[in-house]
Amino acid sequence: MTDGIATNGMPYTEVTISVSDSAKGELRGGKSFTFRQFGLLEPRKLPSGKTLIAVTPEGFPRWTAGEQVIAFMHKPASRTGLQTTAGLAQASSTC
Repeated sequence: MTDGIATNGMPYTEVTISVSDSAKGELRGGKSFTFRQFGLLEPRKLPSGKTLIAVTPEGFPRWTAGEQVIAFMHKPASRTGLQTTAGLAQASSTC
């Protein structure tokens, strides 16, 4: 995972995952898939001295290196190219 600010000023986190299987069969066998979602990993100090606090919003997926996940992805947004998972704000509970 890396983060940055696109040329249009949009803060993003770029995530690359290794795909073991794909429901549609497009990616398999360890191929990688890279996408960008809205928000930075951490607040960022700008050259102007100000701090950009546009971190990934609450409810967006948080990715951790080495974890195994099942992710259903929306198509990239036509204007920004940003992409996220389906079921974005669904809460999970533990017993």
